[in-house]
Order: sequence, then structure tokens, then C-alpha cells
Amino acid sequence: MIKKLQIPVLILILLQVSVISMAEDRFYINDMVFEEGATECEVAIHLDNETAFGGFESDIYLSAGLTASNFRLAETRKTNSHFFDSNYMDGGYYKILCFSFPTTDLLGNSGPIVYFTLTAGNDFPGSGTIEIKNNVFSTCDLVEHNPVGTVAVVMDYTTGVEETLSDAVSEVEYYTLQGIKVEKERLTPGIYIKRQGGKATKVVM
Repeated sequence: MIKKLQIPVLILILLQVSVISMAEDRFYINDMVFEEGATECEVAIHLDNETAFGGFESDIYLSAGLTASNFRLAETRKTNSHFFDSNYMDGGYYKILCFSFPTTDLLGNSGPIVYFTLTAGNDFPGSGTIEIKNNVFSTCDLVEHNPVGTVAVVMDYTTGVEETLSDAVSEVEYYTLQGIKVEKERLTPGIYIKRQGGKATKVVM
């Protein structure tokens, strides 16, 4: 009887370890609205991590009318061993890269890890997206992790106010992840931004 009781206990311990080791690491940007009259704002990319990482790289895609500059690593998450760089790539996206020498874990396990300045140009249509893709995070023993890519919705102040005032009566509008408006009858299977009133949400058609 004693041996039979030990087996379930061992299985329970193993299951608990598996759940902890598979906890989700999140790398994301929150949806946002520009302040009244503003064409620039500071954006924070958040990292909520159960795993300790020494470095990472990621690609940032912006929809039409948006540009990014002044990428920098959050002071609260780095050590003197960490180096950070960003570049605008020929494919029309921004690549950010963080590494450490000697290999050292990034500090903390939640909150902003990268900041950058987002600018809306004259051709910004009023709403768009910031998409984080191709995420590769490495531990100090060179084990790679790939947090799922995310998409954040961006709206200017005027669009946000107008949609809030007409929330109850406004019609539904659909946009691609690049900020291009698509008529409802022309929608094809895929991911879109659905706008109605003061709400903008991502939907799968």
C-alpha cells in the first residue's frame, strides 16, 4: 500500500514541474490612442517572462503612415553587460537586437523592456497597427524560446473621440493589419481590425 501511494505523489510532482516550465512568456504592446493634437508618443514593448533571458531579437512592422525612432532598452531591465541595437531593414520593418557579454540575465520578469518613439505622418489614416513578429529569445545557456507575435491597434485622438460619440449608431468598418480599409462584402478569410464606435478589435474572418 505504501508503494502504491508513492506513485501518484511522484506523478503529481512531475506534472507541477511541467506546468511551471511551460508558463507563457509574453512580448507585446498594448493598444493605444494618440493624445489630443499629438503626432508622436512613447511606446513601450512589454516582456512578462517566467523564463530568464540573456538576449533577444524581434521584428517590428508598422502600418501605413507610422514610423518609429529612438529605440532603447529599458534601464530597469538591463545590466552593464547588455547591448542593444535597432535598424530599419530593406523589407520595410525595424529589427531590434539585445545581447549580453558576458552572458547575463535581463533583470525583472514583467513590465516594459524596450521603448521607442512612434510618429504619425500626414498620411496616417486614423487607425493602424504595430505588429511584433519573429521573436527569438535566448537563455544564457543558449536555449531559444519563441514568444508568439502580437498586434496592437493604434488610433489618433480625433478618430477615438468621434467613434466614442457615435458608438451606438456607427457602422462597422474593417481594416487590414496594414491599416487599409476593406468593404465588408470584399472580406476574405484572415485577420482584420474591426472598428465600431470607440472600439477597435482584432477579429478572424
